[in-house]
Amino acid sequence: MGKTPNIDYFDTNGTAPMCDKAAKVQRDMTKTFNASSTSKIAKTARTALEDATTEILKHCGVSNETHQCIFTSGGTEGNVTFIQMVVNAAWEKSGFDEKKTPHVVASSIEHKSILSCLENLAALKRCTYTLVPPHLHGIILVDNVVSAIKPETCLVTVMGGNNENGAINDIFAIHHECKSRGIPMHSDMVPLFPRLRVNLNPEVRSEPTEINEFDAPVEAITISGHKFGGPKGIGALIIHRGFKRAAGLRSILSGSQQEGMRGGTENTQGIASMAAALKDTFTRRASKNKLLRDQIRCIVTQFKKAGFPVIDYREYITKTGYDVELGEDPPRAASLDAVSDGISDAFEDSVDVSDIERPFMVVYGPPKNKMKWRLPNTLQLAIVTEDKFCNVDLKKYLDNNGIVVGISSACLTSSKEASHVVKSLLVSPEMRRGTIRISLADDNTKSSCKNLVSGILKGIEKQIKSRGKK
Repeated sequence: MGKTPNIDYFDTNGTAPMCDKAAKVQRDMTKTFNASSTSKIAKTARTALEDATTEILKHCGVSNETHQCIFTSGGTEGNVTFIQMVVNAAWEKSGFDEKKTPHVVASSIEHKSILSCLENLAALKRCTYTLVPPHLHGIILVDNVVSAIKPETCLVTVMGGNNENGAINDIFAIHHECKSRGIPMHSDMVPLFPRLRVNLNPEVRSEPTEINEFDAPVEAITISGHKFGGPKGIGALIIHRGFKRAAGLRSILSGSQQEGMRGGTENTQGIASMAAALKDTFTRRASKNKLLRDQIRCIVTQFKKAGFPVIDYREYITKTGYDVELGEDPPRAASLDAVSDGISDAFEDSVDVSDIERPFMVVYGPPKNKMKWRLPNTLQLAIVTEDKFCNVDLKKYLDNNGIVVGISSACLTSSKEASHVVKSLLVSPEMRRGTIRISLADDNTKSSCKNLVSGILKGIEKQIKSRGKK
């Protein structure tokens, strides 16, 4: 990944710095010609487009024969395009019968592009939709998705991994239930795609102990280049050709390019650069993921050494008596549950929150015995203090000291300002105010992680002292 000078960068889930190899490819491709041209001078662009398509599909375990890789401007376009295409096709198949209005099932923690698209389609009476809330650990339960399905359901869309809390969903199991009911499934893979190799091939299963691959034989996925070191403004919507034909999908952005599925001159330098970034990102991916998990463990351990108890959300609810429905822990694949990750023992055991002195930290996402179901680079936590803690002030403090993190809710404001993901988890006001997201890049070091912890601790101390003077 490209280095960010004089900055400790921990907001990779927002955007990843462009890697050197991708930047070079983009520079080299800048002066190429239109890939749609039949002229000899356009051969370089055509070849780059074909090679990128082959590379991306091969990475997903499929080929151009079974799947189409439609290049887009990014995750948002891919998400919105697919939903609209499927809803339009369902309307057409129903004979535009208002009594058979298409219905879509989505999780309530999807990317805003999906939620806004569904809101707009519903406002235009083009579809109805049901949002499935997450389990308190941020996971979308299979049974809850199934319960939301109706006779008119034309699509289910559930993201692979959440970009805020890092929770990974059992897309294989959800798709199995959808397929048995004849319902297509889409998955926004933008957050997960940079860390785990997504396998779209239904004929091939990963080894049971393989923790760096992700089986998801869904009908369509969305990816975005800038999340794994490619340029901004380029992504892809990968669709199963058999489904495309059977559903009768029509393009949203009309034109002759990309088999008529997405008009507009192809961004060949962006496409080639994204393919180069993907190849670079997945070079020694297993080793990189192990290092990321080690660094997450290091961060949690450093907080603990500094005297900050670190607990998970379930423990927080149990010990504080915060009024929220716990729900049953979701069953997960035994192969992943059985693999030790070295992170779990960094959490406190049996902490009585009611007796400990604030501040302490609460970790979002899967519990400590199921940490494999968290994106390896992602740690979302809430800083809980006696007084009203402000994550915005902490972020500003860290920014001023060369440390970049993400935040998921606003402090000292109404709950309306909280991230929709945090709101869906029904967290307490004190957790909302203190929520930050740490998302590591592949080139973060143990030293930078320690610097991050030191900066956060100093930022907390600064706020506590400031509150004490008032």
